[in-house]
Amino acid sequence: MATSPLVYTIVLLSSLGMAWLVLREKVARLDADIAYHVAAAQRDQRKARFYGQSVWYAIMATALGLIVTSVIATSGGKASPISQMCAGLAYGLGLWGLMVMSSVWSQVGKRASMTNSDGKSLIPENIPSQRDDRK
Repeated sequence: MATSPLVYTIVLLSSLGMAWLVLREKVARLDADIAYHVAAAQRDQRKARFYGQSVWYAIMATALGLIVTSVIATSGGKASPISQMCAGLAYGLGLWGLMVMSSVWSQVGKRASMTNSDGKSLIPENIPSQRDDRK
C-alpha cells in the first residue's frame, strides 16, 4: 500500500518544527551560574544570532523545497512511490521554512511595536535632529 505524500509532509514538518522549538528554548534559557544582567545580555545575543541564522536556513529550506517540488511536478510520467515521497518531503521542508520565517518575523514585529519607557513612543526621543541644543 502506497503512503500519501501528505503523511511525509506532516511527519517532516512536525519533526523539524519540534526540533526548532527545542533549540529555541535552549537558546532562550538563562545561565544560572552567572549574574542575572550578564546572563540576560548573553541570552539576548544568543537569541539574536539564533533568529538570524534561522531565517537564512529557512530561506534555503524553502527554496530547496520549491525547487524539488517544481522538478517533480514538471517531470512527466506516472507518479512512482519514490517521487510521491520526495514531493511530500520537499513540500514539508518548504512549509517548515515558511513556518520558521513567520515565527521569527512575528517576534521581530512584536518587539518593534513595543513602546519605550514613556509608554507612548516607539522610537527614542533623543534623535539628533529633534534635540534642543542650547549653548
